[in-house]
Amino acid sequence: MELLEGGWTTLFDYCKNRHRNGIPEGPKTRLLKRLEDILDELCRNGMVHDDFRRANIMLKPGEEEKGVLIDFDWAGEAERVRYPVTRGSRMVGAEPAGLGIIQ
Repeated sequence: MELLEGGWTTLFDYCKNRHRNGIPEGPKTRLLKRLEDILDELCRNGMVHDDFRRANIMLKPGEEEKGVLIDFDWAGEAERVRYPVTRGSRMVGAEPAGLGIIQ
C-alpha cells in the first residue's frame, strides 16, 4: 500500500463513489484483463490469494489497466497454506479452529 501514491482507491470505493452504474466498458475490459493476468500468474506459480474481493483490488481512475491486488495475508502455496486461526467461523467453508487448507 505504501507504494501506491496519489489517487488510488479500492475497487469497492471506486464503484460506490464514482460509477454507481458500473465501470464504463473500456476501463472495465482493461481492468478485467489485468486481474485475469494477475490470477494467471499466481496460478502458474502454484500460489493462491484467497481474499480476492473488491476491497483488495486497488486502481487509479483513468488508469484502470494498472489495477493491483493487495492484502496477501492469506496468500501462499496452493494446498499448503492454511487459513489463519483468527478467521471467522461463520465464513463459508470454515473448518474448526480455522485450520483449513486453502486450495
